[in-house]
Parts: sequence; C-alpha cells; structure tokens
Amino acid sequence: MKPYEKFLTFGPEALSDAEILAILIRTGTKEFSATEIAEKLLKGIGEKEQTLQGLRSLTVSELMDYPGIGEVKAVRLKCMLELSARLSSPEKTRLLCDDPEKVAGAYMEQLRHLPRERVILLLLDNRLRLIREVLISVGTASTSVLSPRDIFSEALRGSAVRTILIHNHPAGDPEPSEADIQITSRLVRCGELLGIEFVDHLIIGDGRYVSMKKQGYF
Repeated sequence: MKPYEKFLTFGPEALSDAEILAILIRTGTKEFSATEIAEKLLKGIGEKEQTLQGLRSLTVSELMDYPGIGEVKAVRLKCMLELSARLSSPEKTRLLCDDPEKVAGAYMEQLRHLPRERVILLLLDNRLRLIREVLISVGTASTSVLSPRDIFSEALRGSAVRTILIHNHPAGDPEPSEADIQITSRLVRCGELLGIEFVDHLIIGDGRYVSMKKQGYF
C-alpha cells in the first residue's frame, strides 16, 4: 500500500517517518520511488539519528544532493521542519523569562538542529516578560559575530529594561567557549553602564543547555 493510501485508510499515526516524507516529496524518479528517496534521506543523516528531526541539520543545497530532490522539494521539506519546530515549542508571546529552564525549553527545538550558530536577543520588561525577540546574527558551524553595540542598540530601540541572549552550538555541546565567556563579561559591564540588566546568556546544545548566570560566569 502506498503512503498516501495508507494515510487515508489508517490515518497519519500509522505512517513511518519515511512514508511521511514520501507524501511530502510526492513524486519519485525513474530509478527511485518517493518512498525510496525518503529512505535514502533518512539513512544519509547518520545511523544514530534516522528521524525527521535529524533532517534539520541539512541545508537546502545538501537536500538537493539526493536523487529526486530539487529546490522546490528541498524548500518544502525545510518549511515542514520549521513548522514542526514552531508547533513543538511553547508559545512565546509574553513568555515569562524568570527561569532559564523555561526559556531554554521555549527555544530548544528551534535551535538544537541548526547547522550554523544563531544568536537571538530577548527584550524584556521590568517583570521579565518577553517584549519581542531579535535575531542578532547567523554565523558559521562554530562561530557567530557578536557586538555589544548591536545588542544594546536593539535593547534601547525596543525599550527593554532587561535582556537575555541565546545562541546555539551546532556541535551539540552547550559548554561555553572562551569567546562566549569573554563576550558575556563585556555584555554584563555594558548593561550596567546603560542601566539595562543583562539577565543571562543561554547556550543551546542538542537537548541540553547552559545558563551562564546559573553556572556562575557572572
């Protein structure tokens, strides 16, 4: 039974990851069916993580390296993965950022599988509620560019009283690097001078996180 027919007969919960992918891929090639292409995609991301979430580590270009995956299909798959991450994350509107575990949980699925470092600034009111988030930079697989000027310009523009910085480590280990420690120290000092409290710097790994405030880095 083909995945589409299986869906109509038994519902989405009866489908394997490969069958769900096959429905999204829709068509195969002369050599491979849509299901076979989906199986190749899952096998291509490594033996330890043959899941749909594991596909988040692949870029559009990398997806297009697989037979039968053109730009349109690759973009469709990336959008599906982004949508699933947003649906699985807690609602961020007016998120109360009084607990690092709560904040990390709100951003874990969004950031844990990204192939490059992404830095997000949370602008907070005096009750530690989220006003809005700002994407500060997108870096490489191991580094990102951080400027205290950029961060506090956004904080002043957004009338923030407090801020939290979040970034991911694509390798999966959330332990802070020497660069993370140095920039955090500079941000704390800048915040004190400007009267904008730098509450925390959270580093997101693969299912783990580090709160630099809680770990005693400042």
